[in-house]
Amino acid sequence: MKLIQSRLVQCSETSETIKRQYSVKQKVINSYIEEVAELKRKMAELEQDNNKLKSYHASSYVLEVFST
Repeated sequence: MKLIQSRLVQCSETSETIKRQYSVKQKVINSYIEEVAELKRKMAELEQDNNKLKSYHASSYVLEVFST
């Protein structure tokens, strides 16, 4: 009987350890997902800025051509 109880306690402790490890790993994964989302937002902002610069450059070229 003691052997069964000992085994149950061991399984319970193992289960708790696994749950804690899972929780930690899930938090790490969530932080990676959040970081990727933030990087995508920044990349989209930079893409918009780049498109504006290209547009300004094209407009500048057109103005130079017509002003000469």
